[in-house]
Amino acid sequence: FEAVTAPFMPLSQEPIYSPPPDCVHAMEQLVHEFTMRPAGYEWVCRGLLLGILTSLLRMQNSRNAAKSSVHTERIRALIEEVEERSAERWTNKSMAATMNMHEDHFAKLFREVTGMPPGEYLRSIRHREARKLLRETDWPIERVGDLVGYPDIHYFSRVFTANEGISPRAYRKLSRIL
Repeated sequence: FEAVTAPFMPLSQEPIYSPPPDCVHAMEQLVHEFTMRPAGYEWVCRGLLLGILTSLLRMQNSRNAAKSSVHTERIRALIEEVEERSAERWTNKSMAATMNMHEDHFAKLFREVTGMPPGEYLRSIRHREARKLLRETDWPIERVGDLVGYPDIHYFSRVFTANEGISPRAYRKLSRIL
């Protein structure tokens, strides 16, 4: 929620923000950096904060542009469905077919609503869920990967490492220490 006090007016028309997953990830990194305070953390925090603010600003601009589309509500409903069932086999083609649209047109509208392409959005949701399961459960890495939509453990590990910078096992160990 946007903090608003009298006599000041809200800075935007929508006082409630739903940040995209990449923005949430940056917020988590910001909290981690500020909490751990390693050497140079001030610069890292500054950079992350600028990235978060930029993401929120761009999201607001894309929302304003997306409001003009007659398909916006249908795309938001699809986004909720994808978030609820992120482990299913979602493709641009299958999502576009659900919306009765051409794949390219769907991808363009999806990007206007979310600020990122459908595939990237799905990967970020899966990554967020994987981080949560690795922190909160003792399930084997293979099961976590399967539950978030990556049945191949090697592919899951490669994707997770590319996004997080460390392997799923190392992430779990580090989260237990912290």
